[in-house]
Amino acid sequence: MNDALEIVQGSVGVRDGRIVSVGAEPDEKWDRVIDAGGAYLLPGFIQTHVHLCQTLFRGSADDMPLLE
Repeated sequence: MNDALEIVQGSVGVRDGRIVSVGAEPDEKWDRVIDAGGAYLLPGFIQTHVHLCQTLFRGSADDMPLLE
């Protein structure tokens, strides 16, 4: 998807385990081609669950009971 949340068709180039290009058919030749038409392609998810709000407000309510 692009920033306008439109599903786009295209190619993805991967080199040494990293995405190096996204878009139209690449000009260069690749060792391996996978036809993933009709499928979804997602990068690996790496620790997207964080507790930023707990870190930012740590200690701000230490003088209050937990359930109040």
